Amino acid sequence: MSTIAPSARRSWAILNPNSQRTSSLDELDALISEFQSSSMIEWPELIDELRRIRNYRDDWDGEGTESLDPELVDGAIALAQDLNAEGIPSANRVLAGVNRTLYFEWYATGGYREIEVSTLDHAELRIVPTGSKVADVFVLHRRTS
Repeated sequence: MSTIAPSARRSWAILNPNSQRTSSLDELDALISEFQSSSMIEWPELIDELRRIRNYRDDWDGEGTESLDPELVDGAIALAQDLNAEGIPSANRVLAGVNRTLYFEWYATGGYREIEVSTLDHAELRIVPTGSKVADVFVLHRRTS
């Protein structure tokens, strides 16, 4: 089991690809809080689930999917800790993808939100309003300083 000490965590920032503008997690809070998720799961439970996922081995799904890079899971844990510290509503669930990425998902009547963590320092937020076929995409990256 891996833990990320608060002193080792780095803050995540959001890059809006359309404007090339970078901002803090405050903007992410607005993008998710307005969504009003009905999650009954709290961040500590989701972080525990990520720790379980970190222990997945090859063929964890019975379909031959390779295990996830432990550093990727550590990055997702750090992101979850940062989201929790910022007071961002907890996701409805977290899950491993067959493409060796991790997903945080929020479901509500207003639509769907997901954060796909693809590397230790990179993730994407996708927002799909109910009835839309188009997703707004925001890039999240960890600041190194």
